[in-house]
Amino acid sequence: MATCMQIRLPLACLLIMLYCLALFLRKQRLPTKASRVFSWMGLVAVLNLCAATAMEYAVNNRALVPEGLNLVCHLVFFVTLVSWCGLLLVYLLMLIERTGGVSQRVLIMTSCVICLLVVCAELVLPLDYVDTSHGSYSSGPKVYVLYAMVMFTIVTLAVLLVRHRATLGHANGMVFAASLVVLVVALAVQMAWPHVFVTSPALVMVMIGLMVTMEDARLYVSPKTGLYNFLACSTILQEKVADSDEIELGCYLFFGEESEVMRVMKAANEQVAYKGSGLMCATFTDNVLLVLSPSRWRGADPLPDVLPALRGLGEDVRYEAHVLKLEDVHEIQQVRYVLRDVYNHFWSDCLYLDELTHLMRRQAFTMQVNAMIEREEPFSLLMIDLDDLKGINDTYGHAMGDKVLRNVARVFSQVIRSSDIACRMGGDEFAIAISGTTDEDTLHAILDRIEHGLAQIDVLPERNAPVSVSVGVRMHDPAQGGVGFADLYAQADAALYEAKRLGKGRSAFYEPTDAPAETGTSETA
Repeated sequence: MATCMQIRLPLACLLIMLYCLALFLRKQRLPTKASRVFSWMGLVAVLNLCAATAMEYAVNNRALVPEGLNLVCHLVFFVTLVSWCGLLLVYLLMLIERTGGVSQRVLIMTSCVICLLVVCAELVLPLDYVDTSHGSYSSGPKVYVLYAMVMFTIVTLAVLLVRHRATLGHANGMVFAASLVVLVVALAVQMAWPHVFVTSPALVMVMIGLMVTMEDARLYVSPKTGLYNFLACSTILQEKVADSDEIELGCYLFFGEESEVMRVMKAANEQVAYKGSGLMCATFTDNVLLVLSPSRWRGADPLPDVLPALRGLGEDVRYEAHVLKLEDVHEIQQVRYVLRDVYNHFWSDCLYLDELTHLMRRQAFTMQVNAMIEREEPFSLLMIDLDDLKGINDTYGHAMGDKVLRNVARVFSQVIRSSDIACRMGGDEFAIAISGTTDEDTLHAILDRIEHGLAQIDVLPERNAPVSVSVGVRMHDPAQGGVGFADLYAQADAALYEAKRLGKGRSAFYEPTDAPAETGTSETA
């Protein structure tokens, strides 16, 4: 009676494979066809190693194991090994198609047909056994057909690697070349010394090599955010292009403190990239979120699930959005450069935005107001000064003062219309241009809304007095004569000075008929 010495090697390979596969399946994997094929390779490899362990025991203990059970173990081993070889070829073909954009569907179908024919042959061909002093092993037509299948796999791998080495790249090509060497050595040893069972170690070596290189989750995940990185995003895009799918790529650029940006991006990923949605989130840089949307959601709002998910995630984070339609990119390799252009465009806009409040800077505001003057549009200029910001900074710290400024800016953004312009002039001073309005009653209503919004700010709950602002208003009607921005600014500022003289939380209107030195004011309630 043979001992269990013969099953130690395949059993050890099985345990190693189970451990590595468990680690692999626990990690975040790339949602591509190639990755799914590799997962199936892992499962088939486990089945093959189980069958190899049972087969080694059965062939060396034929007196104890029924012939039918022995044959079943061999059939499972042969079929799973043939299937694994076929999946390896399909995996490589998927990578070539994905990265090169060249359809390999014919080769994939050919490989599948050959594997099916080999499986059918394994089911009907006879099986022989050879007993030696080193143990027993299987032989006969079944084994020879299996050798032929492995040879076919090796030759096909070699041809694909030579023809598509540029497409695969140096690193990926080296991984498959090493796998090819392992398979060649294993086949040569197995054919020269049939009693030495090296199939299982070779299979495990190839799987682990591909697992820690080609399918390493760290290659596709950002260490800061835990989201897919740009490599993952571009890989998905390449596959979509190869399949002629139409998708849209949303680019969201976040502004704010790094910790807040990271939190918002993670929250957006949790809310947007839900299972089965067809959406995928990735990071282009540490503050840029990429969202892939399926074509069925194309329309006026191309990414409907994204914008609602982003709103309200963080009051200290602002974002800008841009949608890139895939058909606008002629070559998928250009996506990175297109996104670079989008990213640079965003940052050029940021030069005109205040980093703290996300309102316009003074330069941009001046340009916009001058444009309104040149178009001879009526508007009203509001100069606004936050009351007692110094006291807040001295009492609660500058961080709390900055938070008050952000909340005040948010009130302005909520009160004004899309056609109006809000600006942080500097320090605690703001400006708002109300387009098309020179009616005093309308302006009083806007000022009332501002006052109501400021009363809702609760960042200083222990403070008795609410947050308040002083406002100077200069109404500009082109029909009454052209005035430049410098004069409008000086006159609105004079009205602001008068409002502050009257006390906190006041507003004053400049009357053009009055001289600047004798500024006319009207106190508002």
